[in-house]
Amino acid sequence: MDLSLGNDASVDEITFEEGSLVFKAGDSSDFLYIIKQGEVVTFSADGGQIVPLYTLVNKGMLGDESAIHRDDYNYNAVATETTVAVKVASSDIKSYLNSAPAWVKNLMNLMCEKIVETEHIISEHKIRDDLLNQGQELAPEKLQMLTKALKEG
Repeated sequence: MDLSLGNDASVDEITFEEGSLVFKAGDSSDFLYIIKQGEVVTFSADGGQIVPLYTLVNKGMLGDESAIHRDDYNYNAVATETTVAVKVASSDIKSYLNSAPAWVKNLMNLMCEKIVETEHIISEHKIRDDLLNQGQELAPEKLQMLTKALKEG
């Protein structure tokens, strides 16, 4: 998957230290993050219980459905090792989509709705997928890291 960006978007590179909260559910979705290097775990915290959604390692995007379709993030994300990412302003994405034909905007919204619905199902039913989590259980240290980052963030 090629996640390189042209010169059309306003982007900044950012480094998250191990244990840093990237964002939490309910935060304003001001940015989409493209992971270049490092590891980020996304999860819900249903009644205080950590429910992993997926783990990104050295590539992938965070907050894409929120940046396009919603005004807030609907899950939490924590860097579980030092992580380098590119952040793209949601306002740039929305501005671009607003200039696109209506069918493009409708298609993007529909795809984002499906992603959000799937994340809710995963969280609600505490579904664990080896492919999404790279065949690994979250180690107790990582669970503690996620809990601590969420409390401090």
